[in-house]
Order: sequence, then C-alpha cells, then structure tokens
Amino acid sequence: MVDIQQARSTTGYTQGDSIEEIRQNVREAFDCYFDETMDRPNIIRLHFVHDEIMVA
Repeated sequence: MVDIQQARSTTGYTQGDSIEEIRQNVREAFDCYFDETMDRPNIIRLHFVHDEIMVA
C-alpha cells in the first residue's frame, strides 16, 4: 500500500504487486488527483517500508 500525501492534508492510496506496478499506479493516482488548475509538485517521492515476517 502506498500513501500519497501533498501538504499533509490530501491523501490517496494505491498498491501493486511489483515495484514497477506501484510506480505506474502512483503516477496514475498523481495524474488523476492534480488537474490543470492545481500546482503540481515537480517530483514524486516514494518511501518504502519493509515489514519482515519471521517464524517464531
């Protein structure tokens, strides 16, 4: 799950089965959120957190 935030007040979510699919879905969500009347950020920053599961 990827959390998309802009100015801490706007949030959207997307996900994917691979890094490439996540990138594609993030760009699509970004393009859908920001229309031509809005100031779009110049970069998209992805922050990945890895949760590892261990057998007890």
